[in-house]
Amino acid sequence: MRSSAEILNATGSAEQLANPIRNGNQHHFHIACMSDVQRWLTEEHVVKCSNVDAQRIRQAMAVLSQQRVKQQDMRPLLHEWQVRQKRDKKDRQLSEMIQECQSKVVNSFNPKTI
Repeated sequence: MRSSAEILNATGSAEQLANPIRNGNQHHFHIACMSDVQRWLTEEHVVKCSNVDAQRIRQAMAVLSQQRVKQQDMRPLLHEWQVRQKRDKKDRQLSEMIQECQSKVVNSFNPKTI
């Protein structure tokens, strides 16, 4: 049986690693919120994983889990997570962009909802 790190490296999908029932992992996580993502990131098989998908989620969580998220810290995430900065030619509120980015991080574990 393949390890979860091998599955993530082979598939490139956080959703594959987060669904241990299908992958034969020991723990089952239902990823429904940011704290679930944070808990998932502390799992040993994820900590050791160097997959691009896991790194992308780690980078997003490093910014989004700050007490006060700054606009300058959000900028790299906007493109990476396809979050628009403008709506109707006007800048969007930082809080709105943060919320959308958080939603996309959580939904990255279930590609059917993206």
